[in-house]
Amino acid sequence: MRIAVIEGDGVGPEIVRATLSLLERYVEADFIEIKAGKSYFIEEGKPIEDNAIEKIRECDSLLKGPVATPTKGLSYPSINTLLRREFKLYANVRPFRSYEGISMRRVDTILVRENLECLYYGWEVEDEDRAIAMRVITRRGAERISEFAFNLAKREGRRRVTAIHKKNILKRTDGLFLDAFYRVAS
Repeated sequence: MRIAVIEGDGVGPEIVRATLSLLERYVEADFIEIKAGKSYFIEEGKPIEDNAIEKIRECDSLLKGPVATPTKGLSYPSINTLLRREFKLYANVRPFRSYEGISMRRVDTILVRENLECLYYGWEVEDEDRAIAMRVITRRGAERISEFAFNLAKREGRRRVTAIHKKNILKRTDGLFLDAFYRVAS
């Protein structure tokens, strides 16, 4: 097994090193370092090393720590966006579960969010007084994320899938999304 590794920025290297120490103990694998992130950008003038995508494709998986998002004054393409688009990582899955022994109402929810469209599409412009983000929803993208959510619910033995939307305000984009969602549901 080959695992590509991006340490990332901030707490990323610490988290990734701790994870690697466990993986090295229990998994037989070669770990392939990929240089990327804010510190790499400052040193090399690019956010991710050349041929990184090809190196990752040659591996079985990627272990990635948090990477800094470009901010005002320091501008480079987002590594997260690059990886999402390159590897078509359209579904962001976030499980929420309560722990036994903690006195609270039982929580067992899975949130599925579209990762490539909506405001994550990444079209932004700004001038002195304002910043504008383009919200993009495609029929195929809405169907794909809806299919993913319904298939996940079926696999997990869930009885309900809920679409979260603002069709009352975002009539066209969330309207298209909701139409696709209901089409997949039926």
